Amino acid sequence: MRFTAFATALGLVAGALPATAQSIEIDGTRVAECLSGEAAQAEPGQCITEAHAGCLGLSPDEAPQAATLCFVEAKQQWGALVSERMKALGEEVAPEALTRLQINARYDLLSDMLQCERVEALAKAGEASAEQITLGRARCEATATGFLFARLTRAGGDSAEIETSDDSGADE
Repeated sequence: MRFTAFATALGLVAGALPATAQSIEIDGTRVAECLSGEAAQAEPGQCITEAHAGCLGLSPDEAPQAATLCFVEAKQQWGALVSERMKALGEEVAPEALTRLQINARYDLLSDMLQCERVEALAKAGEASAEQITLGRARCEATATGFLFARLTRAGGDSAEIETSDDSGADE
């Protein structure tokens, strides 16, 4: 189920939202509000897609470098938001819970980045151009970092648990 949300946000399952902006400014408060909505509880990818609207509005055919740079900037902004959220969680939860949260966050992001690498390898095996492959990787990494922010935004309280990418059901 989580991969479907990830793929949807990447535009692999659903089309990208049109946008007119030429750059991106991710508003963490706006994303958090979106994530608190009922629809986003089931599908957080829509909030990430909305946050990426400025990048998605750039034509991958006409301006692939601009779109790639936009997603690189988006990833950096998501990273800053993740850092801010981790700092806030550090003040909200017990040290043991924060340690678990940090470990889960690290490995969730690594898992998502590995999916980006897989998608890139598949694209290289196909007929995609180098520009399309680079754009796809940048978009995937920005989306992965956005999903980490979404999971951390939902974390908190006494347990500080986040939804992890481990759907195996294995006991901790």
